[in-house]
Amino acid sequence: MADVSDKLSITLKLGGQIYQMTIDRKMEFVYRDAEKLINSRLNYYARTYPQQGREMYFSMIALDIAVQRVSSEHEGNLGAVADDLRRLVNEIDESLEKK
Repeated sequence: MADVSDKLSITLKLGGQIYQMTIDRKMEFVYRDAEKLINSRLNYYARTYPQQGREMYFSMIALDIAVQRVSSEHEGNLGAVADDLRRLVNEIDESLEKK
């Protein structure tokens, strides 16, 4: 069970809206970086697409972040496949050298 000192109460401000939450202390920097990312993207979309409204901006932010995550997952999967292919090529090379 987590000790009380492992938890931290923080306040995040996303697009002017205040969110108070209790998180794992070791995750504070992740939440702070996420807050900066969301506010940065919000400012970008508000400047790029004026008059669209907060709902549209937050939908665009969600899509943007989801695409980044899925893209990273695909790159990670490709990296694993590439490693497997390298191992197979090495095994084939070793087998051919023995013959």
